Amino acid sequence: MQDIPSSSRQCLLFDLDGTLVDTAEDLCAAMQILLTQHGKPAVAEELFRNVVSQGSFAMICLAFDLAADDPAVAPLREAFLKIYRQQLSAHSKLFEGCEEVLSYCAKHDIPWGIITNKPEHLTLPLLERMHFPSRPSTVVCGDTTAEPKPSSLPMQYALKELGLKAEQCVYFGDADRDIEAAKRVNMPSVAVSWGYIQADDDIETWGAESIIHHPKEILDWLTAN
Repeated sequence: MQDIPSSSRQCLLFDLDGTLVDTAEDLCAAMQILLTQHGKPAVAEELFRNVVSQGSFAMICLAFDLAADDPAVAPLREAFLKIYRQQLSAHSKLFEGCEEVLSYCAKHDIPWGIITNKPEHLTLPLLERMHFPSRPSTVVCGDTTAEPKPSSLPMQYALKELGLKAEQCVYFGDADRDIEAAKRVNMPSVAVSWGYIQADDDIETWGAESIIHHPKEILDWLTAN
């Protein structure tokens, strides 16, 4: 993260699914239940997890082999989210190394937050059940503002709530929309390669200031002189 200025250490902001928390197992389990209810074969988790960051519509399209504009997608999505809501934290956990990052933030009074496209009715219950070393200073969900990422509105909302400038923060994400949203407010951004990245994604082209492969690299940056 040598390309991220030290001034950005004042606040760390994270995407949720695929960046901070590994939610794929619970999402996949909910989808398997829905597939069974409709007499469909199970979808392989290793294939399914790659589309998690693309949202529930993409998950439904993959699992049921439907086009995005198929009228069956919307009701299937509603049923899927209802199932997921009932078991959204059964297996979800912080990615390895993220707890240490948040513990460092807690110890050194560094605020951190979450900016996700996951809707509030799923995000807040999940966060309540996670055992974070400290609570996030801001949580912006997919329906907190009029438009989700890659719009700049979620980033602007977080900055206003934090009382900080974009250059005082750094945003970590595992999708191109994360990096685009950060760039729209001139916030330094870091692409994380451990997330739910599709095989045809070229993370190098997203335009992030830095690419990292393990949360330990965040700690190294935080502790650098």
